[in-house]
Amino acid sequence: MAALGMAILMVSFTTLIVGYSVSPVRFTKSNFREVELETVSNFRRALAISLAEVSQQLDFKARVRQYSTYLDLDSYPPARKLGYDIFSAWQNLTMLTYPGTGLNLTTSMPIFHCSWNSSSGISWAGANVSLDILSYGFYGYSESSVASLNLTLLNLNQTGSVTSFFFSLRAENDQPVPDLSDSSIHIFYNKTNGAWASPDGASTRIYYLGEGAYYVRFNVNATEIPTAPHIRLIVQDSRGIVVGAHDILSPSTTGDDCGPVTSNVAATPNPSNGASSVTATATVSDLYGGWSEIQSAECVVKNPGGAVVRDVSMAAVDGAFNEMSEDVTVNFNVAGWTLGNYTIYVRGQDSEGNWGDTNSTILRITSVPSMHVESIDMSWQRHGWHGSVYAIAVVAILDQNGSPVRNARVTVHWSGATTEGPYWGYTNSMGRVTFQSRSVYPHGRLTFRITIDNVQKQGYIYDPAANKETTDSVSYP
Repeated sequence: MAALGMAILMVSFTTLIVGYSVSPVRFTKSNFREVELETVSNFRRALAISLAEVSQQLDFKARVRQYSTYLDLDSYPPARKLGYDIFSAWQNLTMLTYPGTGLNLTTSMPIFHCSWNSSSGISWAGANVSLDILSYGFYGYSESSVASLNLTLLNLNQTGSVTSFFFSLRAENDQPVPDLSDSSIHIFYNKTNGAWASPDGASTRIYYLGEGAYYVRFNVNATEIPTAPHIRLIVQDSRGIVVGAHDILSPSTTGDDCGPVTSNVAATPNPSNGASSVTATATVSDLYGGWSEIQSAECVVKNPGGAVVRDVSMAAVDGAFNEMSEDVTVNFNVAGWTLGNYTIYVRGQDSEGNWGDTNSTILRITSVPSMHVESIDMSWQRHGWHGSVYAIAVVAILDQNGSPVRNARVTVHWSGATTEGPYWGYTNSMGRVTFQSRSVYPHGRLTFRITIDNVQKQGYIYDPAANKETTDSVSYP
């Protein structure tokens, strides 16, 4: 009986085991290339964020002392420690972000350097990173990275109450920084009585000249600022990194004998397409050498034979000539002008009386363009073998030169097998628009006819006499 009981127990246990199946356990895997790229990219960001925090802490301390002290990190070590803490927190977070990858991440202690006590200031951070991704057999990646912001003050110019200077701002790898705004910079100047002051924000203008170079101008009472003032500039880039520089700037020894530069000369509409008036626009700027305000601008128009047909003054777009760079405009009548190419010349004059060189553009005086129906292509379609029938018409609209007219509104109506309309549609880039009639059940022969009622587009004339077709039809069967 005991042997029989053991046999029954073994059979039952074997049956129980057979009734179970083992399913594989699946773990989500990350692509090791994504892990590598994200880690390295975030390493660079973390370095820049750390430098931003360090430089902002240093700037806070320096600002409290009106920038008389705390102009380098050695004078305020706690700022450097904050950068270490932020960088370490990033490393710890990264290790937790990729569990199961065998990520082995090693970074050096970042080096921070800020020196703002000369005409060329720098905020700089550097660190090394190495990583392995053991689960993929990826070993030995290493990189050195730098985040920096370099500020250099350049020469000064003073004209009455206007003080202006240039500065250059570049990031790591000597990359120009082009995206500063008025709120990104803080200017301080040493007054004649020795006190530090900031210019009125409403009178301060910043102009980007390209390649990381900026031009700044501000207004102060001429009696409050020395001929060669002590200027301090604090700049913060879009990453939050702060850098400072200061210098006693020497004014230019030569006066303004350079005329303003004229650019972006344009005419609207061009070609005129029968318009009775044309607007000429341009930009006149003295930022590239003269540094004087724009006083006036003039526009001269010559016909195809070289004779002057217009000689007019231009107005400032913003309503007043009071900037070193002005957008200018003038509107003049062209009704009755002979068709052809006219040349528009524009030049500007600065407040010192210097005229700049002219710049020009070609204005094409043309007649009002016409358009017509080039073709109507008809076909019929049937819904199924025993279904209803409908017609399709494709209308092509071209101008007098044979070019497609886009966005022309075409109005039509149907007659014959179905009477309906008016309908309208707009031509596409190929000058074509498609119309579809209602469906009709055939009881003998069907004839669908479409007729063009009108074609409309602003700036164009519809010329029905030039139509190749005005109506067309298709029959079924």
